[in-house]
Amino acid sequence: MKPIKHINTQIVTFSLFRMITFTGIRMVFPFLTLISRGLGTTVEMISVAVSFSALASVFAPFFAQIGERYGKRAGMLSGVLIVILAGVIVQMTQNYIGLFIGMILLQLAINIFSPAMQAYISDNIPFEKRGTALSLTELGWPLSYLVIIPLIGLVIEQWGWSIFYLMISALALVFMGIITFQVEKQPSSMHLTERYKLPFKEIFKAKNAFLGLLMGFCLVSGNIIVQLVFGVWLESSFQASITQVGIVSSLIGAAELAGILLSAAFIDRIGKRRAISLGIGIGIALSLLAVFVPFTLVSAGVWLFAFYFFSEFTIVCALTLVSELYPQARNTYMAIYGVFCAVGFGAGSILAPLAFQLTIKGNFGAAFFLFALAGLCLLMIKLTQPTAVHPAAEIAL
Repeated sequence: MKPIKHINTQIVTFSLFRMITFTGIRMVFPFLTLISRGLGTTVEMISVAVSFSALASVFAPFFAQIGERYGKRAGMLSGVLIVILAGVIVQMTQNYIGLFIGMILLQLAINIFSPAMQAYISDNIPFEKRGTALSLTELGWPLSYLVIIPLIGLVIEQWGWSIFYLMISALALVFMGIITFQVEKQPSSMHLTERYKLPFKEIFKAKNAFLGLLMGFCLVSGNIIVQLVFGVWLESSFQASITQVGIVSSLIGAAELAGILLSAAFIDRIGKRRAISLGIGIGIALSLLAVFVPFTLVSAGVWLFAFYFFSEFTIVCALTLVSELYPQARNTYMAIYGVFCAVGFGAGSILAPLAFQLTIKGNFGAAFFLFALAGLCLLMIKLTQPTAVHPAAEIAL
């Protein structure tokens, strides 16, 4: 087998593909009114489509056997193929049902592609260097919002909202060729004659693996329980205008990007556990501070920036640690980890308005509790000797 000399170039490809795919999901939010008007439906119905699409992550572990049986490249290409199909369906139908199906397929695609990609990187990059690589692949999330979505407005003005989904399909087709060329086919983690059995029972019985899942759930839920209501908080407590809320939203996007870049720069230098501990500790301190300290509009904006900066830093750092908690079925485990994060997102979305009824301090208190529970999970994780990387790998990071 040829040495893998250019895995850093592959990481750029993975990040760009995820950025394009995330854009197809995230563009619905700023253009919600325009899309609903174009489809002749209501904003509430579009929101239902978005909510149902989030449930697609639940099915990702069942597709993980593609990566386990046929290799990680096959798992990634399966995700890319579904993106192509999603974009074509939305463009050809241009109706609510088409968008509904397209959104579900896009969510499913990113939840099939990402675990296979993360497992591929983990198989080929030693644990001590893996943090930077996995962090860089996460740049697709904030960049989709900060870079691509502002440009979509120009495209929509000329050709309508649905044309971008056709562009996503075309770009995904290009990425399919690039990934096929760049990523060498590697041996699967099982013999083709074996019957693959999803190791749910084994994962939930493995203490470290289960604690990693619970930690991811708590980190994401603690993040969203504040994010969902920060706009309402600013408007109700400080009479913030729509423009001011928009500025704070941009700051949060910048904070997410900065948090990922900080993770990429320092996680491998200071160590995974230490980096996560630092992020959780600061998250706990910020949440506790918010419960007792009064805010002004400016100080609230500063607090939100700091909270999301360290929250994103922690979530991304945790990704590297959990990539080593069940290496014998890494593709499947990372897919299940994605499910727990999605469930954490959903739980936070449900709890946020309930906690807000007690005032915003209820949300801050819930975030404190969830970060503290994540910290407890981290303390209980006992990481053994990291597994050896693929023997053909030559790291150029």
